[in-house]
Amino acid sequence: MDGLLTRYEEQLAHDHSASSRSAIPARYGLFFMGLGAGLTLVVQGAFQSLQFALQSSQELARPSATSEALKTPSQYVATQLHGFEIFTFPGSEDDGCPRESLFDENSNCYLGLEDVYADANRRVDIMLQAVDSAHAAGKTNHSNSVLKVFLAPEFFFRGPAGAYRTDDLVDGRVNCLNRLYDYVTSDARFDDWLFVFGTVVAASPPHTRFSGQDPSRWAFHNFAPIVRGGKQESCTSTIGMRGCGWLVFKSYISSIDFLDFPESELEKRGDDVRYSAVLRAEPRGDGTYAHTPKEMHDLLGSRWVVLDRHQKRIDTDGLRIGVEICLDHSTSDLQKEMQAEAEALGLEHIVPLDLQLIVSAGLQMADGPILTRPGAPTFHVDGRSRSQIGLNVWGHGADRISKHVSAYGENVWFTELGPDPGLYNMGATAWHDSSLMLRATVGAIFELFFKSEHAYDTVDFFPPAGWVDAFVLEIEEVPVGDFSDPEYVASFGELFLTLPYLANMNAFQALLEGLAPKVNLSPEELAAVIKKEVGVEARDFGPSVSVYPTVSISPVLGPPWISTGSL
Repeated sequence: MDGLLTRYEEQLAHDHSASSRSAIPARYGLFFMGLGAGLTLVVQGAFQSLQFALQSSQELARPSATSEALKTPSQYVATQLHGFEIFTFPGSEDDGCPRESLFDENSNCYLGLEDVYADANRRVDIMLQAVDSAHAAGKTNHSNSVLKVFLAPEFFFRGPAGAYRTDDLVDGRVNCLNRLYDYVTSDARFDDWLFVFGTVVAASPPHTRFSGQDPSRWAFHNFAPIVRGGKQESCTSTIGMRGCGWLVFKSYISSIDFLDFPESELEKRGDDVRYSAVLRAEPRGDGTYAHTPKEMHDLLGSRWVVLDRHQKRIDTDGLRIGVEICLDHSTSDLQKEMQAEAEALGLEHIVPLDLQLIVSAGLQMADGPILTRPGAPTFHVDGRSRSQIGLNVWGHGADRISKHVSAYGENVWFTELGPDPGLYNMGATAWHDSSLMLRATVGAIFELFFKSEHAYDTVDFFPPAGWVDAFVLEIEEVPVGDFSDPEYVASFGELFLTLPYLANMNAFQALLEGLAPKVNLSPEELAAVIKKEVGVEARDFGPSVSVYPTVSISPVLGPPWISTGSL
């Protein structure tokens, strides 16, 4: 156990270091980033209450443009994030990698079942379990004027070789695309839902029908399957209604997208020759994923709109939506597409989004431009089992941070980062993950029982004002699977990381057992008090769906355009 905790503490330290680059430091929040975030919510609430009065006297409608999607008013005035929090990073032998797996120099491997086809089916089972949990959540807003958005992280579907064969995906042997599509388009429960099912990593051998521009090389793709729930009504180009599916492709390959195997590992031979070859392929090339092959357009066209590599925009039900995959967000790929659109329409400014969606594995929201209209939401789910929501209240999310945009002038944070830290002027307004929840829970428990602020220093957590107030308690954690069942944990661990969850659950249980005698309660009684007063219980530390409060998509006070920002 000591070794496990040491590994996990190192990972927490790494996450904390990475998170500290955000425009709002990670240590300042479980859900809200201090008083500034509280102000954001106050302002957002005030904007919503004033909206109808203002619209009668001010021109706050969406900017006009020739896009057909902008001419149709949307039935949706609000949206709600259902963020599927799950670790999608590679694992180690301790996490469930068989000894015969290929390991990189850090002893990491791709988790997954040796039978690639069974692997894909099991992953779909877990995804659909999360979908059902999201729909059944007590806090899910089932109004037909609220668009529910289910968002899963990057790399959910990649298998034990790091990628599925493209021909297996298209031909249905790796049956994830059709199963996902069929499930949410054959049930009226999902009429008012939009699903982003993480991403699928695919690989095509040289000189095959799905080869890239250089047919002599392996072609790698990383794409997000997106489905508008409900039975198909209309689906053309990037505009679609119920039952429309899109495949949005990632443009740029990150340095952490694939493992690097030493020569000694590459000498191993797997039973499945086709997938052993995938493991031995070189995916990075020039740092970009392959262009979308025409054959994929032709073969999947009946259900899926297959977008080209640099297309990140979709429209549905009168809403302008942008979808980004990890590194594409920080390279401003969507922003460039929208600037080109504005230039083609003869507009001075880009036409902002009603909703921006980001799926990633190792990215912060502030790493790239936010391109929504003032007050409109951005939803983000990361493969570190983390979900986030941002509200672009002042409409400056596309501006790069510098000392000149800081309302606080010269301060330590900007001095340390320098005049241009490479971040943008909008971090997460609210977020959740298992590790931050543990830290925040410890602080809240000590405050609850001992009225002591010193406890916060010991866990590196400064509690934002009223983090257990009515709004925050509206965020519901819905467990996906039973992590109290060892058999379920073992099965889950063949595909995804489990050690971080188990470490947090064990730490929480140890806290209960150690604190209970000091407050004259049994561990069970203490757990009940914490559940009631803090809103947390042991099962919340496993994989889950975070159901956030409903937020407005409608225009709010502010200019009807946003800055294009700097590239």
